[in-house]
Amino acid sequence: MENKHFDSAYTNCLPLRKDCKFYEKEENNDRILVVRNNNLIDAIFFLQNSGLEPTDFPRFYIFNGINTYETQYIIKKFCLKIVDRISCEDNIFVYIEPAQTLKWWARSDTPELFIFCEKNNINNFLYNSDSTPTDKLLASRFLDVSIVKDRRIDIIYESLSDDESRDIFVHLIKFKILQDLNYIKKSSYPEYEHPKVHVEANDVIISGGVYNGKVTEQFLSEASPNGAIIGFEPIPSQAQKSVNYLFPYRGIKIENAGLDKECCLKNFCYCDSGSHISNIQNSDFNNLNMVNIDTYFREKSFSFIKLDIEGAELQCIQGGIHSIKKYRPKMQICIYHLNDDIITIPIFLINELSDYDYYIGHHSYHTFGTVLYCIPKEKNMNTIGMNEYAKQIDEFFAGRKVVFVGAGKCFQLMHKNFTKSIPQYILVDKQYLHELPLQISGINVSEIETFNFTNNLPIIVFAKQNHCASLFRKLVLHGASQENIYTIVSRDV
Repeated sequence: MENKHFDSAYTNCLPLRKDCKFYEKEENNDRILVVRNNNLIDAIFFLQNSGLEPTDFPRFYIFNGINTYETQYIIKKFCLKIVDRISCEDNIFVYIEPAQTLKWWARSDTPELFIFCEKNNINNFLYNSDSTPTDKLLASRFLDVSIVKDRRIDIIYESLSDDESRDIFVHLIKFKILQDLNYIKKSSYPEYEHPKVHVEANDVIISGGVYNGKVTEQFLSEASPNGAIIGFEPIPSQAQKSVNYLFPYRGIKIENAGLDKECCLKNFCYCDSGSHISNIQNSDFNNLNMVNIDTYFREKSFSFIKLDIEGAELQCIQGGIHSIKKYRPKMQICIYHLNDDIITIPIFLINELSDYDYYIGHHSYHTFGTVLYCIPKEKNMNTIGMNEYAKQIDEFFAGRKVVFVGAGKCFQLMHKNFTKSIPQYILVDKQYLHELPLQISGINVSEIETFNFTNNLPIIVFAKQNHCASLFRKLVLHGASQENIYTIVSRDV
């Protein structure tokens, strides 16, 4: 019997991509070849090597601009026919350059080609010029069709706490079965910024997978003024890189160790941000230290867990479940590295922690970026919004002078929520200073870069999530005391 949340669409499954034979000259002029501006030369060489003359080239659509002198010269030299719009009814193919290997497709932070194709309903991809079908790049993240009969899907679906999560989950399962990117839906909020499950002031954070330290910095800025982070990074060079990047801050400890079910030694295959545990004896890194949460935090409490550890997430949770039950942290757990993570990780937690609320978010137009957000029910009931937190800070500093940092909404929130403390200065990034008057409501406006922070006034930062870390870093580097910074994050999307 089929799962009640899924129809029989998988029986009509079409290939995600087709092997497009451009060396066959027939009807090439009726085809549209989509190519990035910076890959135009490579695409032309590929067509020439396929035996085509410029007069036999398909028409081109260059989706990220043709205004550079070099691009205009190439278009003129080869007499390329450029279309100014495309339709899903057109005979469309996409050129994938040979340099874009499995590693790139799996790890790109900005998969602009997939975003473009998704928005334009393009489903046909050309083989790249080293004859590697791009289908293979996704194979490790697909599910067998039989999964639709798995009762666990119903359990997860019914355990999710809002309609958006349920909708995202259904679309992800369909995508993993049908291998069709058109089923992917992105969440309405950024990655790690779920409206209810996010870092808050003074959180003590376990960060599994630190890599270059930038997500850790973002978390620390949101946990100010007295938050702390213990980061775990098994690859020595990456651990050192994050230590170097995070040097301005206090409250951070980076352990050169991975997280696993048990304390042990394991081998790792190096793949930059995707480095992962390997069963091969002579791997890139051998006998790296692994710890488990229950042992490491036997006498230490924590309030938040973030896990992005390349397929070891379930083992890590299993090795920390006693501490998780004891301290009841909020959790953000990546569930996309292994093809069945989207099933096995939620099921394990639902069985072990029935008094949690669960949400699923997806944050890319590709296979990566699926996160399980977990929060104890009692904390979910007590979450407060941005305005409520601002009023709490205002009450705390009633009658005292404070400094505001931000722009735009900063001033609206200041007037709306801060009536008991005394705004003394407004600080903005130097590049925006020219856009503002010298005073706002009688308060002096200054630039962060030249402000004298020796007065130790409380600093109230208003910022959108994507600006929060950069403002926090700039304040600390220019002399602000970290314990004086209170961050109010706008989570509007």
